[in-house]
Amino acid sequence: MKDSDSPSDFQVPLYHGTSTLFLNGILEHGLGGWNPIKEWRVIEFAQELLPHIHRHLGPDDAWMQKIYSFGLMANQVSAGLNYQHGNVYLSPSRSQAIGYTISKRWGSELLSYSLDFLDELARRNVPEVCEGLYQRWEHIFALLQVHAAPLLVETRGLREADLLLERGEPVGDHLRGIIEMHRAGTMNPHNVGGPCFRLRTVIPPSGLRISLIGVHDAFRFDPEYSLFELPIQQPNRFRGIEGRRLDA
Repeated sequence: MKDSDSPSDFQVPLYHGTSTLFLNGILEHGLGGWNPIKEWRVIEFAQELLPHIHRHLGPDDAWMQKIYSFGLMANQVSAGLNYQHGNVYLSPSRSQAIGYTISKRWGSELLSYSLDFLDELARRNVPEVCEGLYQRWEHIFALLQVHAAPLLVETRGLREADLLLERGEPVGDHLRGIIEMHRAGTMNPHNVGGPCFRLRTVIPPSGLRISLIGVHDAFRFDPEYSLFELPIQQPNRFRGIEGRRLDA
């Protein structure tokens, strides 16, 4: 899709799965305008937590696969699957975005894995975690008490310049392919295939549609759910602003 194309020509929807933990930040800063992973230093916390996980949970077969995945996240590996965090990712598939967020207790993959491991180590009363780590990471420990609900964020009218592919490459013809599938009407509009995109602009709240997700059956490839749209009040500082590039 070229920059010269009118966004109203075909407003392809893209979806972001998150949780109510991040709702105030989205409403205050816009989607892409706040990086909680960086602000809360979640990557540094994950790297510090990882040796304790290996020491205390490594011999447990039930945790083996999750520990392996978490190690890739802590080291921000981007080979095969993408384990880089801190950016906003958008999917053309509503079902994929919903499936992602309902499987993450706190919305963010890296944060959810970190807190799941932290919760288990605290339950086992590991001293160097409950005492040593707590002194340095009290704000992360506090998130264990947050009961977050899953959210779906929908946006439309983005252009090629607003997006990169998941690993940071140019979108090429991928966005055009998704638009053509929508126009053809040959696929379920809520489960359109295609790559995930990395957002490289800030979308003000007025450009978003945010819904709570009521899950009926999470144990399906295509989960059963209901959406409850939230009213959005546009903060004064966003009025008249169409969005801004993150790298501008």
